[in-house]
Amino acid sequence: MLAFCKKKKAFYLLVGLIALVGSFAFRGANSSIEASNQFFSTSFDPDYGKTKLKKWELAITENGFFRLRKTLANGKQEYYSFNLSKFESLDYLGTESSGVLSLKTQSDNIIVQTFNDPAGNIDSMSHQLEVPLRNINLDNLNKLPENLEQIKKSAAY
Repeated sequence: MLAFCKKKKAFYLLVGLIALVGSFAFRGANSSIEASNQFFSTSFDPDYGKTKLKKWELAITENGFFRLRKTLANGKQEYYSFNLSKFESLDYLGTESSGVLSLKTQSDNIIVQTFNDPAGNIDSMSHQLEVPLRNINLDNLNKLPENLEQIKKSAAY
């Protein structure tokens, strides 16, 4: 009977330890998602280039998807999405005031779609997405690769 109780306690201790470690891993990914979303919401540049945006949405979801939807003044929509488990690298070309962040994935893993396009809708794949930025906090930009890698690890499961 005593051996059974010890095994039972060891089992519950192991289950508790696994739950504790799992909660820290999830919390790490969750805080990385929050930090990344905060960075993009404050740094995305909707006025970049010749085409002005009527509306935009950029978010990293709880399940590790990077999603960007741009709505142009003429009603055309551009949609980009990829799972961060396929994230490979990023490069930033610019200054603190403005620039372009290039996100790269393994092969063609970025979904590219257009809707309401007078020239015809597009449904294709890409391996690179360029995100225009402005008023960049350099500390947050430097933390972004680490945050995306943390999300990538969590999204791979």
